[in-house]
Amino acid sequence: MLCEICCDEFHQKRITFHQGLNVILGDNQGTNSIGKSTLLMIIDFVFGGTDYVTKSRDVHKNVGPHQINFCFEFNGEKFFFCRKDEDSDRIYECDEKYDVKNEISLSKYTEWLKEKYSINLEHITFRDMVSRFFRVYGKENLNEKRPLDVVSKESSHDAVNSLLKIMNFFDDIKKFEDTYKQKRDRFALFKKAQNYDFLPKKMNKRDLENMRKEINRLKIEKENLEKQTAGNALDLETEKIESIVLMRKDLSIAKRQKTRYESQLNSLRDVSNNEESIRQYDLIALKKYFPEANIRDIAEIQNFHKKLNTVLSEEIKDEKSRLEQLYLSAQSRVSEITNAINELEPASNVSTIVLKKYAILQNEYSELERKLAANDKYSMLDNEKKTAETNYQCEKSKKIAEMTISLNNKINEINNKIYDGNKKPPIFTFTESNYEFSTSDDTGTGTSFKNMIIFDLSILNMTVLPALIHDSYLLKQIADMPIQKLLQLYKQSSKQIFIALDKASSYTEESQKILNTQKVIEMSNGGNELFGRSWSDK
Repeated sequence: MLCEICCDEFHQKRITFHQGLNVILGDNQGTNSIGKSTLLMIIDFVFGGTDYVTKSRDVHKNVGPHQINFCFEFNGEKFFFCRKDEDSDRIYECDEKYDVKNEISLSKYTEWLKEKYSINLEHITFRDMVSRFFRVYGKENLNEKRPLDVVSKESSHDAVNSLLKIMNFFDDIKKFEDTYKQKRDRFALFKKAQNYDFLPKKMNKRDLENMRKEINRLKIEKENLEKQTAGNALDLETEKIESIVLMRKDLSIAKRQKTRYESQLNSLRDVSNNEESIRQYDLIALKKYFPEANIRDIAEIQNFHKKLNTVLSEEIKDEKSRLEQLYLSAQSRVSEITNAINELEPASNVSTIVLKKYAILQNEYSELERKLAANDKYSMLDNEKKTAETNYQCEKSKKIAEMTISLNNKINEINNKIYDGNKKPPIFTFTESNYEFSTSDDTGTGTSFKNMIIFDLSILNMTVLPALIHDSYLLKQIADMPIQKLLQLYKQSSKQIFIALDKASSYTEESQKILNTQKVIEMSNGGNELFGRSWSDK
């Protein structure tokens, strides 16, 4: 529980709190601007709220930067902290003299509070829980007709979900909601893929019927082609048929390469075989029949050829070696492709033209089957999404009905305690998109604010909600006797309730007694304000 709040800028430097009802009491004249609501904002601030910084601008303008020190006690152990208005995102752990020891984040601090208050609700934060029931003038949760809303424009869906979480009805719903969201997102992703043409688009009924007819036509044409090629000669997957067609094309290329390399090798062999030199007796015979021939020049040319052949022979040898390697590689490639084709028997015995035709038919057939499969997948995902949504809505409706009965019963119980069973209780009604909270045949202002307070007390009694804050703005609208009964109920609570009220002398004697015995601070004009002065005076 919250034990104390201290601030050097306060008129009363230390304010000590206790279990149950804690009253911030104003004077009997109902003087405004003395700090009652401001102190309630500060209590919200030490519970991790931010409205004290964002909505109490007049305080920060007139007081200036200041530090709020505070202490909580859990299981007999005290924990000291401080928080600064100008650095409100940080919480500082302190010793008992409020000397800073360590710094933690605001989110870590509120998680710590949730743990210390034993709030074992997985799907709601500490602040989302308590901020709905810390009702201080200036906050947005004071609409008596919309008591679930934490801010003025919160959707009914979010408000009702938060109530389901607080009352511990949400876990079972969450399982169905997660399944629905998963199915919804999966369906949306499938549609997105269709929109970007990664998948075939959804077809209307006529296109779907025409496509089924085309699939049947292609199927018949494929079967006829298979019968023309020995029945099972084309009993292969399209990918294999296309592979055969491509391999036959590669085989033709490889054979041409092999033939070209073989021809080039033969030419080089002919050059090598024709390297024999002109012999000496051939020159003598030439001189005999052609006396005018210049034998000496011919001999020199012969010597030149010998030298040239010596130079070129190495290059010819290297070229022959290169061509032999290419020829062997092409020969190996021919054998490799031939073996691969033979492994796909009996289709390899079918002509390439027939294979190509079959492959085209198979591709068309497969594409239509793909479109049909995408269409069926679309319908399946859509049906799964709709079924999951129906299951989610049914489970949510069921849990809302259970929650409504439980909540309205508790509200009726508390209402009977206030009015001795003589007044109609307020009732919650929920629809799929909204909720209402009212008392039949009684729409008065006081009744509406009383209804909201009864609702808050019901939640405090039924759940792990650790505390309530009710400003005088709510309580002033209610008649004297109901106020007395409410104060008695506040006092009986084992949890902390913080209220602000003034004009104690105008209420019943019992109410005055409760207010005076439960007060933690009393404020008035003339130096007894929260900060020792009022800046609203001229």
